[in-house]
Amino acid sequence: MLTVKDLPVGSFPKALDFIHFPTRFQAVIFRNWNTVPFERIAKTIHCTKEEVIAAGIAMGLTPDDRFTKKWDQRGFLTTIRRNWMLLPYDQLLTLLNWTADKLEFALREEDFLYYKLGLLKPDCETVLYRTLTPEEQEKTEKLQKIIKACAPEAAPEAWRFLEKQGKLQQMFPKKEDSFGIRLVHSYSALFGDALLDPELDPYPETMLADYQAAGINAIWMQGTLYTLVPWLGTDEYSDGADKRCESLRKLTEKAAKYGIRLFLYMNEPRNMPGRFFEKNPEWKGEPDESGENFALCTEAPGVLDALSDGLSELFRKVPLLGGVLTITMSENLTHCHSRKPGACDCPRCKDKPVWKFPVDVLAAIEKGVHRVKPEADIIAWTWSWDPAWLEDAMRNLPKSVIVMSVSESRVPTEACGVKGEVRDYSISKVGPGEIAKKTWRIARESGLKTMAKTQLNCTWEGSFTPYIPVCGLVEQHLNGLREEKVDHLMAAWTLGGFPGGNLPLVDSSKEELAEKRFGKDAATALKAQELFAEGFREFPFHSTDFLYTAPQNFGPSALFYPEKTNYKATMVGYPYDDMDTWSGNGHFTPEILIHQFRILTEKWEQGLKVLAEVKDGNADFLDLITISEACYCHFKSTLNHLEFVYFRDRGEKDKLAAVIRNEREQTLKLLEIQKKDDRIGFESSNHYFYYCNELLEKVLCCDALLEYFA
Repeated sequence: MLTVKDLPVGSFPKALDFIHFPTRFQAVIFRNWNTVPFERIAKTIHCTKEEVIAAGIAMGLTPDDRFTKKWDQRGFLTTIRRNWMLLPYDQLLTLLNWTADKLEFALREEDFLYYKLGLLKPDCETVLYRTLTPEEQEKTEKLQKIIKACAPEAAPEAWRFLEKQGKLQQMFPKKEDSFGIRLVHSYSALFGDALLDPELDPYPETMLADYQAAGINAIWMQGTLYTLVPWLGTDEYSDGADKRCESLRKLTEKAAKYGIRLFLYMNEPRNMPGRFFEKNPEWKGEPDESGENFALCTEAPGVLDALSDGLSELFRKVPLLGGVLTITMSENLTHCHSRKPGACDCPRCKDKPVWKFPVDVLAAIEKGVHRVKPEADIIAWTWSWDPAWLEDAMRNLPKSVIVMSVSESRVPTEACGVKGEVRDYSISKVGPGEIAKKTWRIARESGLKTMAKTQLNCTWEGSFTPYIPVCGLVEQHLNGLREEKVDHLMAAWTLGGFPGGNLPLVDSSKEELAEKRFGKDAATALKAQELFAEGFREFPFHSTDFLYTAPQNFGPSALFYPEKTNYKATMVGYPYDDMDTWSGNGHFTPEILIHQFRILTEKWEQGLKVLAEVKDGNADFLDLITISEACYCHFKSTLNHLEFVYFRDRGEKDKLAAVIRNEREQTLKLLEIQKKDDRIGFESSNHYFYYCNELLEKVLCCDALLEYFA
């Protein structure tokens, strides 16, 4: 059993303060209000349930904790993010009602959670309830007036969208020149360990029906092999494996009823914590960045054979599995060269060609799967494969492997004359690019089938929404793939799996789709989306710097800070006020970022005015308006955030008030939108980026800053 002392802390910097709360314990109550049971909040800050409720009411909050079980099951990542800067580990575990082992597993396996949190735990003092001072009482009364004015009622239930699935009508028959495999990730599934709790069905029948209607025939979910079969030779890491396999078997059977195959996304062999190698020292390979986890060295005797045997056992237990999707470089540490290609220190691996390692892993996976199920598909994503050895790797792959490349990789970009390039996750910059075209050509020459990795609904350019309404850009990309005669299509990573939005463009033109959805208002909807696309093309894109770390995914929920925090922005985690990282450490200047988002938002405003011309649109048209307005709030807020940090750091404090007031306006607007449409702010691998709590807090933040800079 692990203890708090075993949990990672990294550089352990001093936690930030929040000037908009009179006390720190009020911040804990506010952020967890109606999402964590009052009893657990009370236990965390050492008081009674009644004192917690009274403190919340004093701040203007309305008690309604009927939905806390849902937050425990489906929103724990949001809870962790809300409290990471507030609570030390022992209090965080109390709040979550978790063991240290469970939190350690989540930090390691929940889609790079610890990385998203910055590879550090802030140094938080213990937070305890106490009686307010007269000055704190006065500040609390002011806070109450603000909240009562902005949100007099409790926030509506989250995840209501789950009850609205299963109603998508069949859009269009499959095109003759279209794609074989059409693969997406569940719009709402938990990423880490969704097979242990039957209540958390990652693919309910209603969702499968919608995917079938949208033309999707393959779905994927994360799989960690040792949690499904004890291939490591120990039960310590495989507790619950039989239950997971049974859940997986039932899920594949259910999906098959809709003509849909289930693929497991696997980074194997999985890196393991240092304690694992006390019993298996001969398998120990390269360490990861933290130095606390290590690769299983694929050159060590027995590792690849054990991997093959484990996959064979899995496919025997779950015979309807459609196949596996693999990443063999980057992501998790899967062999000694996967994170430091060509520069590893492992004595068995350091002098061998890098291409050999992903090929060896894929060959072992292919052997294990096809030993049991020859017709299953093995998808080899060439993510982070170096062009210098990519051809050598593909020439040596098993011929049954499907080669998948990021379609828009290396597409050139430009902003105000500054050139850059796409790495991944772009709708604004349309693929396919030359790297993907070359990869697919070599694959075909090597006798391999091809697959394009795309994002049709949304990307990290804006993952807070079920889809970005820029159908023309998506159609252009799909037409380019058809010209390249790509065999198969991945339409979404963890984000973008909404069963609708832009997905039906796989089998239709944008005009056909608009006519079916919007009827008499089809032309207006298309005109607005053309303006949105014009603006979206201006997104300042280079590599993944701005894409991952800037505020656009959190939008108005991202806090402004009165003074420079010196915290580094994290990958889809906390933007903080880190202009250096947002800009790619100077690749784009702050002035360029501001200029690009100013154009983007101006064009988006024009598109919204076009939509406003329709006074009696149908339900689909009203949905388009809601989504478009939410996008505008996020993009305008991103512009505000850029300008706030820029003016603050340059000492131009006279310009801050207008920015803060507009930010307050966008926050309140988004709060009303999210109350109506709880899809806004949600993304499966991050749960809710924000819910009403965070937006209300941003209003308090804006008011406190107006007073601070007055």
